[in-house]
This record gives sequence, C-alpha cells and structure tokens, in this order.
Amino acid sequence: MKLLRNFGLMVVLLSFMATSASAGTARLQVIHNSPDPAAGVVDIYVNGGLFIDEFAFRAATAFQDVPAGVTLEIGVAPGGDSSPDDIIATFPVVLESGKTYVAVASGVLDPDAFDGSVNGNAIGFTIVARDRVKESARWPYVVDLLAFHGSPDAPAVDVRLPNLPWFPLFWNLSYGEFSSYRWVFAKEYILDINPNG
Repeated sequence: MKLLRNFGLMVVLLSFMATSASAGTARLQVIHNSPDPAAGVVDIYVNGGLFIDEFAFRAATAFQDVPAGVTLEIGVAPGGDSSPDDIIATFPVVLESGKTYVAVASGVLDPDAFDGSVNGNAIGFTIVARDRVKESARWPYVVDLLAFHGSPDAPAVDVRLPNLPWFPLFWNLSYGEFSSYRWVFAKEYILDINPNG
C-alpha cells in the first residue's frame, strides 16, 4: 500500500514539474509541530495528491525539490487511510524559484481550549513558513541555529546556554515566530528556555 502511495506521490510531483518547468523549483522541509492530540498523525496532500503519509507530531521531512511559481494547495487530513475528501484544512502557497523554505504545521484545532490566543497571537491550526533557510553549515565545526516558538500555551521566551546565562541565543521569541540565525560550535548542548526577561 505504501509503495503504491509513494509511486503516486512521484507521479504527482512529476506532473507538477511538467506543468511548471519554466517556473523552476524551490527547496522545502516540512515539520509537524502541532501539539493537538487530534492532529497527532496527519496525511499531507498537495493539489489533491498524497505528499506525506502518516506524518507524526515532531517529525520532519528532508529538504526536497518542489515546484516553484505555481500555487500549491497544501491539504491536511487525519492520518491513516485518508483521501482528499478527508482534508480538514487547506493552505495555498506559492514558492519562489531557487529559494529554500521550512514550513511548520503549528497551532491547535480547537483554539477555545486554550482561550483562543497566547499574548494576542492566534493559535488556530496553520502552516508558518520561512524562506532563506540553510541546509548546510558555513564552516566546519560550526552550526547555524534557527528557532521557532511553537508552544501554544507558552509566553514569549528566551533561549540560553546554561554556561552563558547572561547571553541568550534567542530572546523575546513569541509564539508563531521564527528567530534570526545564530551560530554555535558543533557539540552537544542543553538549552534553557525561560519566559522572556
């Protein structure tokens, strides 16, 4: 079954490529960061074709080439043996040729369960995207870090290294917001996350 679905995915992507060859391609990574138990596992569709099967919370895809310059209708359906008829939310996106993106599925299906917002930021289920994303390090032994605040019930936060508490890596990061890039040496870290200030 999954082999057939993957073959169908390849056919769908090839047909996108054929219709948008002059538009070029973009690079895309998708991350499932919706903590809603009802969206714990989802299927992702693009223009009606299955794109990601049984995508679990906290999972991420590899970067891949996708068509640019055309509207991609990204649909989200409950995981399992779903079909395009089961899509519960659709997000139209147009990616620019030659750019690299990360798209994060975030928020909850029932915002009223969390009083509808965090510090005035809507927390309904959505996809938040950022371009100019890096796929590789600038230098050997150096890692570029990008943070995204995806916890719908947390205030703005600071992210710090425990041995450098006076120098936050990221500060005043609000829900639904990406940080700028910061670099650190490649090694294992434990990060402290605290309310801003």
